[in-house]
This record gives sequence, structure tokens and C-alpha cells, in this order.
Amino acid sequence: MNKRISLTVIAVQLAGMVLAQPRWSDYQYDPDNAAFTNPSRGFYKYTSRGNAEEPLSPGTLENFREDGYTLIYRIYYLPDFVDSPISQAYLDRIREDFQVVRQSGIKVILRFAYTSKSTEPYGDASPDWVLHHIGQLEPLLRENADVIAVWQAGFIGAWGEWYYTDHFATGSPNNVTEEDLQERESVIRAMLDALPLNRQVQLRTPEHKRRIFGDEPLNETLAYNGSDQARVGHHND
Repeated sequence: MNKRISLTVIAVQLAGMVLAQPRWSDYQYDPDNAAFTNPSRGFYKYTSRGNAEEPLSPGTLENFREDGYTLIYRIYYLPDFVDSPISQAYLDRIREDFQVVRQSGIKVILRFAYTSKSTEPYGDASPDWVLHHIGQLEPLLRENADVIAVWQAGFIGAWGEWYYTDHFATGSPNNVTEEDLQERESVIRAMLDALPLNRQVQLRTPEHKRRIFGDEPLNETLAYNGSDQARVGHHND
């Protein structure tokens, strides 16, 4: 009797395994030699926005997409908030831009700056205000991380290029002391903390990254471990 029960149980189990097998379908695809747009890669279109500038236009972005562009560069200038919080109205404008970007099927190379002035005083914000603004932007950026290709480390200096700055260098733009370097690093760390782990930050030159993270190059293990060093690349203006 026990042997008969055991055989029955095995038979039921085998039948269940057979029934659980997936059903396979074969598809035949025709070759296509057309040039496909490459998401999050390639050439990009430049756009900027100050307080008085127009928002992103859905029609313009759709035209970019039809021309084969999947990226725009978007720099937000914050001259009215150098020593004050970013207004809710301006944050809402950024949110509206992100919604238009999403609807258009493209992504943003994102940067923030306070000034485009290359003579003293340059007009960027102090380290404390930069960190405050990053904190304000964090919920907005996390909410819209799906349309952010990369966040460039702006904020510091004219055009956010980390050179012509009132607060992050001492005496002259190219004299970056250890204290200045620590304040620059605090900006990078805050930016990384404000983004999900699957989003990255770019510095303007490899030298900026080397001074903050050291000389050791990334290897296959370090490159994908989610560390701050692994999430920082560089761009070239």
C-alpha cells in the first residue's frame, strides 16, 4: 500500500512538472538597416532657463526626437536665489519641464548655475546656500530620475564650470586650497546623496575627480559597486 501511494505521489508531481512547462513561441524578425535612435546617448541639443525664460516646448522636443536626438542639455540659472531659498514657483517650473521631457521620450543632461559672469564679483552662491539648494532639489530630482540622463556638477562658478567663483577658491580661480577642496567635495557628496543610486554625477575634468577621490583608477569590481567614486564621471565643456 505504501509503495502504491508513493508511486501515485510521484506521478502527480511529474504531471505537475509537465503542466508547469512554459509554452514556447517562435518569432521571425525581418532585418532592418535603419538608423535607430540610441536612448541616453549621442549628440544633444542645448537649452537653458533663467527666471524669465520660456518653459520647454513639447513641439520643440518632439522635433528634436524626430531629428534623432534623445538628449537635451538643460541648465537652470538661479541668480535670484544666490542668498535665499529657491522659490516654490521656480521648483514647479522645473517639474513642468521634466513632465514635458517625459512626454517627448527624451532625457536631460542637467546642470544648475547662478551666474555667467567671468569678472569679479562672479556672483555664485556660498557653500551653505549651495547645499541648501541641493536639499530643496532632492525630492524633485528623485521624483523625475527616470528622465535624468546625468547630473553635471554645476553650482560653482560662472556657468557652473567650477572656475570663476567667489566662494570655492582663494585669491584667484586656480588657487584651490584644502579648505576649498573640502567645500567642493561636500557639494559632490550632497549631489550624489540627492540622487538614486542608479544615477550619476559628472565633473568638468578628470582632475577634479582625482583631487576628491584619489589616483586609484576604477577596476571591474569598483566600477559597479555603487560607491560615490563609481558614480562620478566627467564631461568636457
